Amino acid sequence: MEVQIENLPQKKLVGKRMRMSRSDDRTVALFRSFKPHLGLIEGKLNATIWCLQVYEGALNFNIDAYFDKWAAVEVNDAAMFPPEMEKFTIPEGLYAVILLQGIHTEALKTLVDFYQNWLSQSPYILDNRPHFQIMGEKYHPLSPDSEEEAWIPIRLKF
Repeated sequence: MEVQIENLPQKKLVGKRMRMSRSDDRTVALFRSFKPHLGLIEGKLNATIWCLQVYEGALNFNIDAYFDKWAAVEVNDAAMFPPEMEKFTIPEGLYAVILLQGIHTEALKTLVDFYQNWLSQSPYILDNRPHFQIMGEKYHPLSPDSEEEAWIPIRLKF
């Protein structure tokens, strides 16, 4: 697994959110409610879809812990959007970026390896900012050729 360290500038997004947990995963419903409104967002910077997880406090690995999940796109300052959507700003910060490849179960194995091995052996710890995936043109959730980037907020241990 290759991990890149990136300093992400502040990003402005527009999208929809749902409260869920891993045991009550409603990601499919979230994206089904988001995608029909994509064409109504004026000021999109590109066609890339962002999937954010916003936790209350630090990331909780408990499958019953609730968090807000977002389906969103990056926008400019003058963005116009339907009332069903909201703005969200990702603050600037340091991120570990990993490429997730393959169907969902394969991508999850890469994330588990990141948290169990790479992070514990690195000079970094998790930071309390949004976690997100960027799903570009190569993202096809059921394809073994699927690709997406996982951005995990980090900071130096000391």
